[in-house]
Amino acid sequence: MRVPIPLLTLLIAVPTAGSADQPSCDALWQQRNAIYKAAGYCFKTPRAVAFFGNAGCKFDDIRDVPLSDRDQQAIAQISQLEGRMSCDAVPANGEIFGPIELRIELSAAASKKLVENGESIRVAAYYYGNPTRSDAGDDPRDVDLGEDQIDVQPGAPAVIPPHTFDRKLLNKVFDRIPAVNINVFSSRKVFSDNILDCDIVQGSVVELAKRTQTVTCKLIGERG
Repeated sequence: MRVPIPLLTLLIAVPTAGSADQPSCDALWQQRNAIYKAAGYCFKTPRAVAFFGNAGCKFDDIRDVPLSDRDQQAIAQISQLEGRMSCDAVPANGEIFGPIELRIELSAAASKKLVENGESIRVAAYYYGNPTRSDAGDDPRDVDLGEDQIDVQPGAPAVIPPHTFDRKLLNKVFDRIPAVNINVFSSRKVFSDNILDCDIVQGSVVELAKRTQTVTCKLIGERG
């Protein structure tokens, strides 16, 4: 495992964007997560697990990590600088998960009808999170984390792009791992109603991103 670089002296001064002593986005990411690592957080994203590992971690929920006032201030300053620098085009309060690749297998009848009529296929990914607790004491509701939609041609692979999740919303989610419900249907550009009956893919974004997911589709009402 690589050893994280020492923490910046951010509590003294934060370099302005474009200054000669400005750290890289990668260095800032390492600095921010090194604080969580030292405090015992169990990382969830593939990048963080690969870099820091989870040996000796104690806290699955980031809200339970015992951060000192100095740690919290340092994280806030690092995130602010990441935002100024537009690191990886991700806002300071964002985290990326994905992409997810799908293999859409069409029945012969479904493929024929789509191709002959010039209709495409729409893939809709609805992101949500399982809440850790309810402040009101009642049954907690899923946390809405947004959605992505893409159109693909019959026979083409479908790749749902990496999605940026609001860190504040992820903090409300158990294990901070977003889940997704993926629906596949005809794009309704030619036919006013959906003509496809497809499998639904659902689960952890992290797990689904590890391998290509297969979705089988047939025409609505088609046997077999």
